[in-house]
Amino acid sequence: MDLRWLLALSAARIERSMGARHRQLRITEPVVERAFEVIRAAITEQGPLTRRRLHPLLPTTGFPEQGQVVGHLLMLAELRELVVSGPSAGDQHTYALMDDVVPPATPRPREDLVRELTARFFAGHGPASIRELTRWAAVTQAEIRRALDELGLASVTFDGVELWWDPAAVHEETRPRRAHLLPTFDEATLTYLAPSWQRTDGHPMGDRPPTYARVGGGVVICDLAEVGLWQRRATGATTRVTLALSPAVSAPQRQAIIAEAQRLADFEGRPLELAD
Repeated sequence: MDLRWLLALSAARIERSMGARHRQLRITEPVVERAFEVIRAAITEQGPLTRRRLHPLLPTTGFPEQGQVVGHLLMLAELRELVVSGPSAGDQHTYALMDDVVPPATPRPREDLVRELTARFFAGHGPASIRELTRWAAVTQAEIRRALDELGLASVTFDGVELWWDPAAVHEETRPRRAHLLPTFDEATLTYLAPSWQRTDGHPMGDRPPTYARVGGGVVICDLAEVGLWQRRATGATTRVTLALSPAVSAPQRQAIIAEAQRLADFEGRPLELAD
């Protein structure tokens, strides 16, 4: 299992990047330690718990944005290997104690971890640039270059940018579906600095850059073009999917997009409610 070595590689740098926000929220080390005691005791006694169940148990600072305080405390609990995602409780995610789920791991030198991460990233995401790996993971460009010197991966320069990939990991291209509802934080949108698809004319975002505020939704890709936006809301009885599509979308394309919305509803076990 990879979780422990990935955290060993990246957690400290991620936590440092949140330091200023933690000072604003008055999240001090004593607050963190007390929160961890509460989390550990509650999950040990009751089993995996949702954020909603943990929220009233955790200490807060009195800061008006106490919901953010709780979110950051839980994030720190994940970064410091106290909790991991547990089984779903209805439509809610839960937290479980990491030691109950993930076996212990032998510590490894950082350069070994960087080399393994670099090899896996370019095998799974290549052709991609070094900057795209640093955007995706908390490692430095210098560390990646040292790993690339040892790995012997292939590279090509395109538009002045050097792209790397693992030739042994290249698979035959297959596209069984023409439409995709990509979540806001999908790797296809977060990893690459310049996505390989273009927006169609009349896209609801116009020329504005992507936004990461669309919780529960994202972009609609059809025939390798970004044709609109989608939003999901579980109403209890249905899965409601709202589509905002370019007028350039054809009737067959719209049917392919609706089929993807239906796949989502089927996965959730609810009837689809479609809205425009």
